[in-house]
Formats: sequence, structure tokens, C-alpha cells
Amino acid sequence: MDLIQNVEKTIKHEQLFEMGETIVVALSGGPDSVALLHMLHTLSSRWKFKLIAAHVNHQFRGSEADQEEQMVQKWCNVLQIPCEIGRINVPAYIEQSGKNAQAAAREKRYDFLFEMANAYNANKITLAHHADDQAETILMRIIRGTGPDGLAGISMKRTEKKVQLIRPLLRIYKSEIILYCQQNHLNYTKDSSNEQRKYFRNEVRLDAIPFLKKYNGRLEQSLNRLGEMMSVEQGFMEIETERCFKRLVNKNEHGFYFSRKSFISLHIALQRRLIKLILSYLCSKSYSFEFKMIEMCRNAIEQNNTTTMKLDVSEQIDFIREYDQILLTNQKRKEVERFCYTVEEDTNQIEVFESMASLGFSTISQSNTNQNTARLHTEVIFDKNQLAYPLSVRNRRPGDRIKLRGLNGTKKVKDIFIDEKVPPLEREKILLLVDANQQVLWIPGIRVSSHAQVNEKTSSILHITFKKSIL
Repeated sequence: MDLIQNVEKTIKHEQLFEMGETIVVALSGGPDSVALLHMLHTLSSRWKFKLIAAHVNHQFRGSEADQEEQMVQKWCNVLQIPCEIGRINVPAYIEQSGKNAQAAAREKRYDFLFEMANAYNANKITLAHHADDQAETILMRIIRGTGPDGLAGISMKRTEKKVQLIRPLLRIYKSEIILYCQQNHLNYTKDSSNEQRKYFRNEVRLDAIPFLKKYNGRLEQSLNRLGEMMSVEQGFMEIETERCFKRLVNKNEHGFYFSRKSFISLHIALQRRLIKLILSYLCSKSYSFEFKMIEMCRNAIEQNNTTTMKLDVSEQIDFIREYDQILLTNQKRKEVERFCYTVEEDTNQIEVFESMASLGFSTISQSNTNQNTARLHTEVIFDKNQLAYPLSVRNRRPGDRIKLRGLNGTKKVKDIFIDEKVPPLEREKILLLVDANQQVLWIPGIRVSSHAQVNEKTSSILHITFKKSIL
């Protein structure tokens, strides 16, 4: 099977293209991209592709880059393929941004490719990365340190900015591509910067791989096989992680939250991947979440000797643990400001917007309400004549205490919140009913004071009801 048939087989098997598609082809002028454009042009007779070549002059190499630009333009004219040229002053951008040369050039090159895809209404950009590039990438990641995702190497197709990036030559080796160019009499240029060892990739290609091949003569093939295996396993783990996400994770206005108990029941591999998936949803930019960042979150969830915790995962993302609930958020929560509403003797209702709740007040001569209601009651009664008016409805203050039935003395409201496992970020929203002496009478849904209890001598009863969600 010749090379073009091999590539077409990959296109069909991986479903890389459809008949009649508009495709932007990244054309550097080197042998890889020249061979790729020639193959796609040849296949166009059957596939009816509409091809657009996109070439970027990074203005790194002076006259060499200008000659390269002229060569690709002339060749595209021969093939009758539109050729868009992007002249970008990357050296100036490097000075302005402080980025290294390769990162800056890649960023600007991809910006131009996406711009061309948008201009021609194309949803595919084709790149000429090949099997040797894949082997180099995997080895580079191993040297620098990587996880299973990194070992999968470069993906044959992925979506970015709603455009698919396609690499049909990813299983083809450089030697095969050079032979293809020779057999088809294709002229191409050689980028002199590829021989400069100041770039890490060039060092790996020129020095590391030849050295390691003394121990494994088929090193590139071994690395590519590793990439293929890890890519398949990565796909499986992504499916399993998505299932866990749908089953365990919920979203609210702050971010994504889930149960600690459910999380720690997962295998450690899924724990790490679930955290990484949530972080990727929270971060608007393409971001590399380091292992130590993910592990910091996982360890914070697993700890048994703490109940509440807040960590800065990154400049954008916070980790918050409140008892069994774990929250990952990209929003800096605002502190709830102090609020206080006055309740006079003739007040009928108070709406507390900070707590999204309301309190109703009525005076009755006798009680039809059981005074010994459950702890999570929504109504209480007091001997009105024993209350010091005006009452107030407010959130907590430092030093707040409540007198509880069966307890000598008083108990701190703060300790009650801890006992009831009220999340720290919610405590400022909970309303308290206090009298004119700032004595806490009621924490709706949590505790009621033993002060001003109704008895057989009570002549006037204050009946109070509590209701959540006033909107």
C-alpha cells in the first residue's frame, strides 16, 4: 500500500474529513506540510475538498523566510489553491510579551490559522505533525514529568475554538514523507532553525533520541506505540470520569460542588481525574493543572482531622470544604454585610432579603402550638410580657450567646453552628431574633431560647412563624 492510500485509510477509519469539506492546510514549506497539501490535493478528485493553504512568515529568518513564502505562493498558484500569507513580527511580540520564541511563534501561528478558518467558514484545520514529532513530544513530556494524559501524546483530532485540528500524518514517519516528496518531485524548504540546539525539541531530536537508540533501535516506534495505548486508555478514563461527574457533581451560582463521602469512595485515579475535569470547567483559558495542584485538593478532601477549609488552588480558583460538601469555585465570594431589622410590638411581618426568608408575628391569648417542638421547628411562642422590646432580626455578632433549656448558663451561637455543621460561608446569612438587651431568643430552624417561656400564668403570647424563600 503506497503512502497516500495509507493516509486515506486513516482518514476513513478515524473519520477525519467528510466529502466536500472546506479545509485550511497549515503550509510551512517544509517537506511535511508540502507532502500533506499534495496528498489532500490528490485526494480532492474523489473527496471534493476545498483547500486553503495558510502560510505564516514569522520574520525570524530574514531572506530565508521571504524565499520560503515566495516558494509556497508559487506552488499554490500551480495547484490552483488559494494561499493566504500571514506576516507576523514575532520577534517584536516576544519582546512585548516576554514569552519564549517557540511559544510565541506557535501562539501567533495558530491565531492566524483560526482567523483563516473563520474567514473561509472552514471547521477543519489540518496540520502536518508526523510520527517522529509524536515520539519527540512523548519523550519530552517524560523528561519534564507527565501523567497518563501526557503519555497519550499529540491527538490526531481535537476541537479548539469550535474548529477541529486534524493531523492525518501522525502515524507516518519522516523518512516516509521525504521519500514521498522525492517520488512526486516535490520541492520543499529546510528551516535552518531546526538545527539550533537552543530549542529543547531540537536537543531531543538531535541528541537524546540518537543516544537512547543505542539501547532501543526502534525507540520512535516504541514511543508511538505507548502513545497509541495511552490514547485509547485515556479515552476510556475520560468516559468513566464524565460518568462520575454526572453522578456526583452539581453546579450552583458559585461553582461545582459534591459530597466528600461520595468522592472518597472513588478509586484514586478517578478522584484525580474528576478534580482535573472540574478545574478545566472553571478555568476559561487553556490551563495546565499541575499534579501537585490536583493532589493538594485531593488530600484536603481526604483529611479526617478537619471539617472546614479554604485553599487557593490558583489565582482564579478556590477550594472550599465545609463538612461533607466540597466546592470548587472561580468566584471570590463577597462577605455578607451586617443586617438588622427592628420588630415593634405591632409588627406583623419582616422580610429578610439577606437570608431569603420572612418572619410573621401575631399575638394570641392562648397557644395551640406545642411549645416542645422539634429542633428544626418553623414556629415558636414566647410570653410576650417577658420580652424586652423592640426586638431585632439580624445576623450574628461576635459574642452572641443563647440560653438553652436544661443548660446552666448560656452557649455561644458560634459553637451551636459548629455543632449543627452549618457551613462557615452560610453562617452570616442565618438570622437571629434578639430582644432589646441583645439576648438571643431564636435561631430559626436550629435552636430556641428558654427565655420567656409560656406557662399557666401567661396572658399574652407572641406567636412567630419562619418561612424560607420570600421571592
